[in-house]
Amino acid sequence: IECGNECRKMTDQAQHQEAVKFDTKKIYFFAGPHKSASTSVEKFFAKWAQDGIQQGHRKTIGLQYWRWPTFDESEGEKQYSALVQRKENVAYEKQALGVIAQKFEESDNGVFLGTEEFDQVGPNKYLDAMPVMETITMKLNVDPIDTKVVMNYRTPRLDQWISIWKHADNHYADASYDFFMCEAHLRGREDKQRRSMIGAEMNPLGAAKVFLEKGWSVTIMDMGGVTKAGSHIVHAIGCDVLKGGCENGRLVGLQDFLPNKNVVDKEFVGLSFQATGKAEKLFRHRDCAYKKLLEPYVKNGQLEILYQDSLWTSCDAPQKYYDKYLDDTDLVYNALFSQVKCDDDPEDFVLGADMDEALAGGDMIVANKSSFSVDLSLFDIVLIVALMAALLQIIRQRRSQNNNGHQSSRVATEMTPYPKRGYRDDDGNDDNDDIADAGGFRDDVSLDEEEVSDQTDQA
Repeated sequence: IECGNECRKMTDQAQHQEAVKFDTKKIYFFAGPHKSASTSVEKFFAKWAQDGIQQGHRKTIGLQYWRWPTFDESEGEKQYSALVQRKENVAYEKQALGVIAQKFEESDNGVFLGTEEFDQVGPNKYLDAMPVMETITMKLNVDPIDTKVVMNYRTPRLDQWISIWKHADNHYADASYDFFMCEAHLRGREDKQRRSMIGAEMNPLGAAKVFLEKGWSVTIMDMGGVTKAGSHIVHAIGCDVLKGGCENGRLVGLQDFLPNKNVVDKEFVGLSFQATGKAEKLFRHRDCAYKKLLEPYVKNGQLEILYQDSLWTSCDAPQKYYDKYLDDTDLVYNALFSQVKCDDDPEDFVLGADMDEALAGGDMIVANKSSFSVDLSLFDIVLIVALMAALLQIIRQRRSQNNNGHQSSRVATEMTPYPKRGYRDDDGNDDNDDIADAGGFRDDVSLDEEEVSDQTDQA
Protein backbone atom coordinates (compact mmCIF):
# COMPACT_ATOMS: atom_id res chain seq x y z
CA ILE A 1 0.00 0.00 0.00
CA GLU A 2 1.38 3.38 -0.94
CA CYS A 3 1.96 5.87 1.83
CA GLY A 4 1.54 9.50 0.73
CA ASN A 5 3.90 12.32 1.65
CA GLU A 6 1.97 13.29 4.76
CA CYS A 7 1.64 9.81 6.27
CA ARG A 8 5.27 9.07 5.33
CA LYS A 9 6.35 12.19 7.19
CA MET A 10 4.35 11.18 10.26
CA THR A 11 5.88 7.69 10.17
CA ASP A 12 9.43 9.08 10.00
CA GLN A 13 8.79 11.41 12.93
CA ALA A 14 7.60 8.54 15.12
CA GLN A 15 10.49 6.16 14.40
CA HIS A 16 12.08 7.03 17.72
CA GLN A 17 11.14 9.75 20.13
CA GLU A 18 11.35 10.31 23.84
CA ALA A 19 8.16 11.17 25.69
CA VAL A 20 7.72 14.95 25.52
CA LYS A 21 6.95 16.99 28.62
CA PHE A 22 4.95 20.13 27.78
CA ASP A 23 5.53 23.58 29.28
CA THR A 24 1.88 23.95 30.30
CA LYS A 25 -0.76 21.43 31.23
CA LYS A 26 -3.36 20.58 28.64
CA ILE A 27 -6.76 18.99 28.40
CA TYR A 28 -7.20 16.84 25.32
CA PHE A 29 -10.68 15.55 24.55
CA PHE A 30 -11.28 12.52 22.38
CA ALA A 31 -14.53 13.00 20.46
CA GLY A 32 -14.95 9.81 18.44
CA PRO A 33 -16.93 10.03 16.33
CA HIS A 34 -19.19 6.98 16.61
CA LYS A 35 -17.95 3.79 14.97
CA SER A 36 -14.53 5.17 14.15
CA ALA A 37 -12.42 3.03 16.48
CA SER A 38 -13.75 5.08 19.38
CA THR A 39 -14.15 2.10 21.72
CA SER A 40 -10.63 0.94 20.87
CA VAL A 41 -9.20 4.34 21.77
CA GLU A 42 -11.18 4.61 25.00
CA LYS A 43 -10.19 1.12 26.19
CA PHE A 44 -6.53 1.50 25.29
CA PHE A 45 -5.86 4.81 27.01
CA ALA A 46 -8.07 4.06 30.00
CA LYS A 47 -5.84 1.03 30.63
CA TRP A 48 -2.38 2.38 29.85
CA ALA A 49 -2.65 6.06 30.85
CA GLN A 50 -4.67 5.76 34.03
CA ASP A 51 -1.92 6.04 36.67
CA GLY A 52 1.21 7.23 34.90
CA ILE A 53 4.58 5.47 35.05
CA GLN A 54 4.85 2.54 37.42
CA GLN A 55 8.19 1.18 38.56
CA GLY A 56 9.13 -2.05 36.84
CA HIS A 57 6.37 -1.75 34.24
CA ARG A 58 7.86 -0.76 30.89
CA LYS A 59 4.41 -0.58 29.34
CA THR A 60 3.71 2.62 31.27
CA ILE A 61 6.76 4.54 29.99
CA GLY A 62 5.31 5.82 26.70
CA LEU A 63 2.35 7.66 28.25
CA GLN A 64 3.97 8.53 31.58
CA TYR A 65 3.20 12.26 31.41
CA TRP A 66 -0.53 11.85 30.76
CA ARG A 67 -3.57 10.61 32.70
CA TRP A 68 -6.86 9.18 31.48
CA PRO A 69 -9.07 9.64 34.57
CA THR A 70 -11.47 6.79 35.43
CA PHE A 71 -14.22 7.44 37.97
CA ASP A 72 -16.88 4.74 37.49
CA GLU A 73 -15.63 1.20 36.92
CA SER A 74 -19.17 -0.10 36.55
CA GLU A 75 -19.36 1.70 33.18
CA GLY A 76 -16.04 0.33 31.95
CA GLU A 77 -14.60 2.37 29.08
CA LYS A 78 -17.96 4.09 28.60
CA GLN A 79 -17.72 6.30 31.69
CA TYR A 80 -17.67 9.56 29.75
CA SER A 81 -20.60 8.43 27.63
CA ALA A 82 -22.50 7.97 30.87
CA LEU A 83 -21.42 11.44 31.98
CA VAL A 84 -22.97 12.98 28.86
CA GLN A 85 -26.13 10.91 29.22
CA ARG A 86 -26.48 11.79 32.93
CA LYS A 87 -25.65 15.46 32.69
CA GLU A 88 -28.57 16.28 35.02
CA ASN A 89 -27.18 14.00 37.72
CA VAL A 90 -25.30 16.51 39.89
CA ALA A 91 -23.78 13.89 42.21
CA TYR A 92 -22.46 11.82 39.30
CA GLU A 93 -20.92 14.89 37.68
CA LYS A 94 -19.33 15.94 40.97
CA GLN A 95 -17.79 12.49 41.36
CA ALA A 96 -16.34 12.63 37.85
CA LEU A 97 -14.99 16.16 38.19
CA GLY A 98 -13.26 15.29 41.45
CA VAL A 99 -11.31 12.43 39.89
CA ILE A 100 -10.51 14.43 36.74
CA ALA A 101 -9.14 17.31 38.82
CA GLN A 102 -7.03 14.93 40.93
CA LYS A 103 -5.50 13.24 37.87
CA PHE A 104 -4.88 16.60 36.24
CA GLU A 105 -3.00 17.77 39.32
CA GLU A 106 -0.74 14.71 39.55
CA SER A 107 0.06 14.63 35.83
CA ASP A 108 2.87 16.42 34.01
CA ASN A 109 1.12 17.17 30.73
CA GLY A 110 -2.54 17.05 31.73
CA VAL A 111 -5.46 14.74 31.00
CA PHE A 112 -6.64 12.92 27.90
CA LEU A 113 -10.22 11.73 28.16
CA GLY A 114 -13.28 11.25 26.05
CA THR A 115 -16.07 9.34 24.44
CA GLU A 116 -17.77 8.97 21.09
CA GLU A 117 -20.65 10.92 22.65
CA PHE A 118 -18.49 14.03 22.47
CA ASP A 119 -19.44 14.15 18.79
CA GLN A 120 -22.87 15.31 19.97
CA VAL A 121 -22.47 18.98 19.10
CA GLY A 122 -23.94 21.18 16.41
CA PRO A 123 -27.53 21.62 15.19
CA ASN A 124 -28.37 17.92 14.77
CA LYS A 125 -27.13 16.55 18.09
CA TYR A 126 -29.42 14.10 19.89
CA LEU A 127 -27.61 14.52 23.19
CA ASP A 128 -25.54 17.58 24.13
CA ALA A 129 -21.88 17.05 24.88
CA MET A 130 -20.81 20.68 25.05
CA PRO A 131 -22.02 21.42 28.62
CA VAL A 132 -19.98 18.48 29.94
CA MET A 133 -16.85 19.48 28.01
CA GLU A 134 -17.15 23.11 29.07
CA THR A 135 -17.69 22.14 32.71
CA ILE A 136 -14.49 20.09 32.68
CA THR A 137 -12.43 22.95 31.20
CA MET A 138 -13.83 25.37 33.77
CA LYS A 139 -13.14 22.96 36.63
CA LEU A 140 -9.51 22.63 35.54
CA ASN A 141 -9.23 26.33 34.66
CA VAL A 142 -7.63 25.54 31.31
CA ASP A 143 -7.38 28.23 28.64
CA PRO A 144 -8.80 27.56 25.16
CA ILE A 145 -5.28 27.61 23.75
CA ASP A 146 -4.45 24.57 25.90
CA THR A 147 -7.63 22.70 24.99
CA LYS A 148 -7.62 20.28 22.08
CA VAL A 149 -10.18 17.91 20.57
CA VAL A 150 -8.97 14.77 18.78
CA MET A 151 -11.28 13.18 16.20
CA ASN A 152 -10.93 10.25 13.81
CA TYR A 153 -11.90 10.43 10.13
CA ARG A 154 -12.91 7.01 8.88
CA THR A 155 -12.88 5.97 5.23
CA PRO A 156 -14.52 4.76 3.13
CA ARG A 157 -17.17 7.05 4.57
CA LEU A 158 -19.89 4.48 3.96
CA ASP A 159 -18.06 2.00 6.19
CA GLN A 160 -18.81 4.21 9.17
CA TRP A 161 -22.48 4.56 8.21
CA ILE A 162 -22.92 0.81 7.76
CA SER A 163 -21.17 0.21 11.07
CA ILE A 164 -23.65 2.55 12.76
CA TRP A 165 -26.48 0.44 11.32
CA LYS A 166 -24.78 -2.80 12.34
CA HIS A 167 -24.41 -1.69 15.95
CA ALA A 168 -27.97 -0.39 16.32
CA ASP A 169 -29.52 -1.83 19.48
CA ASN A 170 -32.88 -2.51 21.06
CA HIS A 171 -35.66 -2.57 18.45
CA TYR A 172 -33.14 -2.43 15.59
CA ALA A 173 -30.57 -4.97 16.81
CA ASP A 174 -31.36 -7.54 14.10
CA ALA A 175 -33.10 -5.21 11.65
CA SER A 176 -32.42 -4.98 7.95
CA TYR A 177 -31.08 -1.72 6.58
CA ASP A 178 -34.47 -0.92 5.01
CA PHE A 179 -36.23 -1.46 8.34
CA PHE A 180 -33.57 0.60 10.12
CA MET A 181 -34.38 3.57 7.89
CA CYS A 182 -38.12 3.09 7.29
CA GLU A 183 -39.25 2.28 10.82
CA ALA A 184 -37.66 5.43 12.29
CA HIS A 185 -38.95 7.83 9.64
CA LEU A 186 -41.15 10.57 11.10
CA ARG A 187 -41.37 8.73 14.44
CA GLY A 188 -40.40 11.47 16.84
CA ARG A 189 -37.44 10.42 18.99
CA GLU A 190 -36.27 7.72 16.56
CA ASP A 191 -36.41 10.09 13.61
CA LYS A 192 -34.35 12.61 15.59
CA GLN A 193 -31.81 9.87 16.35
CA ARG A 194 -31.41 9.03 12.66
CA ARG A 195 -30.82 12.67 11.81
CA SER A 196 -28.30 12.91 14.64
CA MET A 197 -26.52 9.85 13.26
CA ILE A 198 -26.24 11.58 9.89
CA GLY A 199 -25.74 15.16 11.06
CA ALA A 200 -23.52 14.58 14.12
CA GLU A 201 -22.05 11.06 14.28
CA MET A 202 -21.26 10.99 10.55
CA ASN A 203 -20.08 14.59 10.45
CA PRO A 204 -16.69 14.99 12.17
CA LEU A 205 -15.89 18.11 10.14
CA GLY A 206 -19.09 19.79 11.30
CA ALA A 207 -18.12 18.99 14.89
CA ALA A 208 -14.60 20.29 14.27
CA LYS A 209 -16.08 23.59 13.12
CA VAL A 210 -18.01 23.90 16.40
CA PHE A 211 -14.91 23.22 18.51
CA LEU A 212 -12.73 25.57 16.48
CA GLU A 213 -15.24 28.39 16.85
CA LYS A 214 -14.89 28.02 20.63
CA GLY A 215 -11.20 28.75 20.29
CA TRP A 216 -10.11 25.15 20.94
CA SER A 217 -7.62 23.42 18.67
CA VAL A 218 -8.57 20.27 16.76
CA THR A 219 -6.58 17.33 15.44
CA ILE A 220 -8.20 15.09 12.82
CA MET A 221 -6.68 11.66 12.29
CA ASP A 222 -7.22 10.38 8.73
CA MET A 223 -7.55 6.68 9.48
CA GLY A 224 -6.86 5.65 5.89
CA GLY A 225 -3.47 7.34 6.08
CA VAL A 226 -2.75 5.73 9.44
CA THR A 227 -3.38 2.30 7.93
CA LYS A 228 -1.22 3.01 4.88
CA ALA A 229 1.60 4.12 7.16
CA GLY A 230 1.48 0.69 8.80
CA SER A 231 0.40 2.13 12.13
CA HIS A 232 -2.66 1.75 14.34
CA ILE A 233 -4.93 4.57 15.41
CA VAL A 234 -4.16 4.23 19.15
CA HIS A 235 -0.41 4.35 18.54
CA ALA A 236 -0.76 7.20 16.04
CA ILE A 237 -2.62 9.26 18.65
CA GLY A 238 -0.16 8.30 21.38
CA CYS A 239 2.91 9.14 19.30
CA ASP A 240 1.81 12.05 17.12
CA VAL A 241 -0.74 13.85 19.29
CA LEU A 242 0.25 13.07 22.87
CA LYS A 243 3.96 12.97 21.93
CA GLY A 244 4.52 9.83 23.98
CA GLY A 245 7.68 7.76 23.93
CA CYS A 246 7.69 5.73 20.70
CA GLU A 247 9.78 3.34 18.68
CA ASN A 248 9.02 2.54 15.04
CA GLY A 249 5.73 4.39 15.22
CA ARG A 250 4.42 2.56 18.29
CA LEU A 251 4.35 3.42 21.97
CA VAL A 252 7.29 2.07 23.92
CA GLY A 253 6.46 -1.19 25.67
CA LEU A 254 3.08 -1.42 23.95
CA GLN A 255 4.14 -2.36 20.42
CA ASP A 256 2.28 -5.67 20.55
CA PHE A 257 -0.84 -4.29 22.21
CA LEU A 258 -3.63 -3.65 19.74
CA PRO A 259 -7.32 -3.28 20.66
CA ASN A 260 -9.65 -6.07 19.66
CA LYS A 261 -11.92 -5.48 16.71
CA ASN A 262 -15.45 -4.59 17.73
CA VAL A 263 -17.23 -6.69 15.10
CA VAL A 264 -20.91 -7.39 14.54
CA ASP A 265 -21.46 -10.31 12.16
CA LYS A 266 -24.23 -8.77 10.10
CA GLU A 267 -24.23 -8.88 6.30
CA PHE A 268 -25.08 -5.66 4.50
CA VAL A 269 -27.41 -6.36 1.57
CA GLY A 270 -29.52 -3.23 1.73
CA LEU A 271 -28.12 -1.44 -1.32
CA SER A 272 -26.83 -2.34 -4.75
CA PHE A 273 -23.21 -1.76 -5.69
CA GLN A 274 -24.21 1.35 -7.66
CA ALA A 275 -26.29 2.69 -4.77
CA THR A 276 -23.47 2.24 -2.27
CA GLY A 277 -21.19 4.20 -4.58
CA LYS A 278 -23.66 7.08 -4.63
CA ALA A 279 -24.02 7.03 -0.84
CA GLU A 280 -20.22 7.14 -0.48
CA LYS A 281 -20.11 10.08 -2.86
CA LEU A 282 -22.85 11.86 -0.90
CA PHE A 283 -20.89 11.77 2.37
CA ARG A 284 -17.68 12.85 0.67
CA HIS A 285 -19.42 15.78 -1.01
CA ARG A 286 -20.63 16.98 2.37
CA ASP A 287 -17.06 16.72 3.68
CA CYS A 288 -15.97 18.88 0.76
CA ALA A 289 -18.48 21.53 1.82
CA TYR A 290 -16.38 22.20 4.93
CA LYS A 291 -13.07 22.52 3.08
CA LYS A 292 -13.27 26.26 2.45
CA LEU A 293 -14.48 26.95 6.00
CA LEU A 294 -11.78 24.88 7.71
CA GLU A 295 -8.73 25.64 5.57
CA PRO A 296 -8.08 29.01 7.30
CA TYR A 297 -7.82 27.11 10.61
CA VAL A 298 -5.31 24.76 9.01
CA LYS A 299 -3.23 27.70 7.86
CA ASN A 300 -3.15 29.34 11.30
CA GLY A 301 -2.34 26.04 13.03
CA GLN A 302 -5.53 25.74 15.07
CA LEU A 303 -6.58 22.69 13.02
CA GLU A 304 -4.18 19.94 12.04
CA ILE A 305 -4.93 16.94 9.85
CA LEU A 306 -2.55 14.07 10.50
CA TYR A 307 -1.87 11.26 8.03
CA GLN A 308 -4.03 13.05 5.48
CA ASP A 309 -4.81 10.54 2.77
CA SER A 310 -8.29 10.83 1.28
CA LEU A 311 -9.85 13.77 3.12
CA TRP A 312 -10.72 16.45 0.54
CA THR A 313 -8.82 14.71 -2.27
CA SER A 314 -11.98 14.35 -4.39
CA CYS A 315 -13.20 17.95 -4.01
CA ASP A 316 -12.88 18.78 -7.72
CA ALA A 317 -16.04 20.85 -8.20
CA PRO A 318 -16.31 24.57 -7.39
CA GLN A 319 -17.16 25.44 -3.80
CA LYS A 320 -20.60 26.76 -4.78
CA TYR A 321 -21.59 23.22 -5.76
CA TYR A 322 -20.74 21.85 -2.31
CA ASP A 323 -22.35 24.73 -0.40
CA LYS A 324 -25.77 23.08 -0.63
CA TYR A 325 -24.58 20.28 1.65
CA LEU A 326 -23.33 22.58 4.40
CA ASP A 327 -25.27 21.95 7.62
CA ASP A 328 -28.17 20.55 5.55
CA THR A 329 -28.80 17.22 7.21
CA ASP A 330 -32.27 17.00 5.63
CA LEU A 331 -30.71 16.90 2.17
CA VAL A 332 -28.41 14.02 3.13
CA TYR A 333 -31.14 12.20 5.06
CA ASN A 334 -33.64 12.44 2.21
CA ALA A 335 -31.07 11.24 -0.31
CA LEU A 336 -30.24 8.16 1.79
CA PHE A 337 -33.92 7.50 2.50
CA SER A 338 -34.73 7.57 -1.22
CA GLN A 339 -32.54 4.48 -1.69
CA VAL A 340 -34.59 2.16 0.56
CA LYS A 341 -37.93 0.46 -0.01
CA CYS A 342 -40.50 0.84 2.74
CA ASP A 343 -43.45 -1.57 2.96
CA ASP A 344 -45.95 1.23 3.48
CA ASP A 345 -44.93 4.82 2.91
CA PRO A 346 -46.49 7.17 5.48
CA GLU A 347 -49.28 9.35 4.17
CA ASP A 348 -47.46 12.47 5.29
CA PHE A 349 -44.22 11.30 3.73
CA VAL A 350 -42.30 14.21 2.21
CA LEU A 351 -39.07 13.12 0.58
CA GLY A 352 -37.55 16.22 -0.92
CA ALA A 353 -34.47 15.62 -3.07
CA ASP A 354 -33.67 11.99 -3.89
CA MET A 355 -30.10 10.71 -4.25
CA ASP A 356 -29.66 11.66 -7.90
CA GLU A 357 -31.04 15.15 -7.28
CA ALA A 358 -28.81 15.59 -4.23
CA LEU A 359 -25.72 14.67 -6.27
CA ALA A 360 -26.76 16.60 -9.37
CA GLY A 361 -24.23 18.94 -10.89
CA GLY A 362 -20.85 17.48 -10.05
CA ASP A 363 -20.20 15.49 -13.22
CA MET A 364 -21.03 18.43 -15.50
CA ILE A 365 -18.82 20.84 -13.59
CA VAL A 366 -15.79 18.58 -13.38
CA ALA A 367 -16.15 17.33 -16.94
CA ASN A 368 -16.45 20.87 -18.28
CA LYS A 369 -13.59 22.36 -16.30
CA SER A 370 -10.88 21.34 -18.80
CA SER A 371 -13.00 21.94 -21.90
CA PHE A 372 -14.10 25.30 -20.54
CA SER A 373 -10.53 26.47 -20.18
CA VAL A 374 -9.64 25.31 -23.74
CA ASP A 375 -12.69 26.94 -25.32
CA LEU A 376 -12.15 30.12 -23.39
CA SER A 377 -8.57 30.28 -24.60
CA LEU A 378 -9.75 29.87 -28.21
CA PHE A 379 -12.19 32.71 -27.65
CA ASP A 380 -9.39 34.94 -26.39
CA ILE A 381 -7.21 34.05 -29.38
CA VAL A 382 -9.97 34.81 -31.89
CA LEU A 383 -10.71 38.11 -30.19
CA ILE A 384 -7.05 39.15 -30.18
CA VAL A 385 -6.62 38.20 -33.84
CA ALA A 386 -9.75 40.15 -34.75
CA LEU A 387 -8.55 43.26 -32.95
CA MET A 388 -5.12 43.02 -34.57
CA ALA A 389 -6.69 42.62 -38.00
CA ALA A 390 -8.85 45.68 -37.41
CA LEU A 391 -5.86 47.70 -36.21
CA LEU A 392 -3.83 46.64 -39.24
CA GLN A 393 -6.66 47.66 -41.53
CA ILE A 394 -6.77 51.12 -39.95
CA ILE A 395 -2.99 51.54 -40.30
CA ARG A 396 -3.15 50.59 -43.99
CA GLN A 397 -5.95 53.06 -44.62
CA ARG A 398 -4.06 55.92 -43.00
CA ARG A 399 -0.92 55.11 -44.99
CA SER A 400 -2.97 55.08 -48.17
CA GLN A 401 -4.47 58.46 -47.28
CA ASN A 402 -1.04 59.97 -46.64
CA ASN A 403 0.35 58.60 -49.89
CA ASN A 404 -2.53 60.09 -51.91
CA GLY A 405 -1.94 63.51 -50.32
CA HIS A 406 -5.56 64.20 -49.58
CA GLN A 407 -8.17 63.31 -47.00
CA SER A 408 -10.27 60.39 -48.08
CA SER A 409 -13.53 59.44 -46.59
CA ARG A 410 -13.29 57.23 -43.55
CA VAL A 411 -13.46 53.59 -44.46
CA ALA A 412 -15.46 51.43 -42.16
CA THR A 413 -13.63 48.38 -40.91
CA GLU A 414 -15.20 45.03 -40.40
CA MET A 415 -13.99 43.02 -37.42
CA THR A 416 -13.36 39.34 -37.86
CA PRO A 417 -16.36 37.45 -36.50
CA TYR A 418 -15.86 35.70 -33.13
CA PRO A 419 -18.09 33.58 -30.95
CA LYS A 420 -20.53 35.33 -28.64
CA ARG A 421 -19.60 32.95 -25.82
CA GLY A 422 -16.41 31.34 -24.65
CA TYR A 423 -17.90 27.86 -24.84
CA ARG A 424 -21.02 25.97 -25.81
CA ASP A 425 -22.85 23.60 -23.45
CA ASP A 426 -23.06 19.88 -24.18
CA ASP A 427 -26.69 20.20 -25.26
CA GLY A 428 -25.76 22.57 -28.07
CA ASN A 429 -27.52 25.55 -26.51
CA ASP A 430 -25.84 28.81 -25.61
CA ASP A 431 -27.62 28.99 -22.27
CA ASN A 432 -25.80 28.66 -18.98
CA ASP A 433 -27.10 25.34 -17.69
CA ASP A 434 -27.43 25.11 -13.94
CA ILE A 435 -25.11 22.67 -12.17
CA ALA A 436 -28.17 20.67 -11.14
CA ASP A 437 -28.55 19.36 -14.71
CA ALA A 438 -25.89 16.68 -14.27
CA GLY A 439 -24.99 13.92 -11.84
CA GLY A 440 -22.26 13.82 -9.21
CA PHE A 441 -18.63 13.51 -10.28
CA ARG A 442 -16.70 10.31 -9.90
CA ASP A 443 -14.08 9.74 -7.23
CA ASP A 444 -11.59 6.99 -6.48
CA VAL A 445 -13.61 5.18 -3.83
CA SER A 446 -13.50 1.40 -4.18
CA LEU A 447 -16.29 -0.57 -2.54
CA ASP A 448 -16.53 -4.31 -2.08
CA GLU A 449 -19.22 -5.76 -4.36
CA GLU A 450 -20.71 -8.02 -1.73
CA GLU A 451 -20.41 -5.86 1.36
CA VAL A 452 -18.74 -2.65 2.44
CA SER A 453 -16.53 -4.34 4.99
CA ASP A 454 -15.45 -2.95 8.33
CA GLN A 455 -11.88 -1.72 8.41
CA THR A 456 -9.53 -3.56 10.74
CA ASP A 457 -10.07 -2.45 14.33
CA GLN A 458 -12.46 0.28 13.24
CA ALA A 459 -15.95 -1.18 13.20
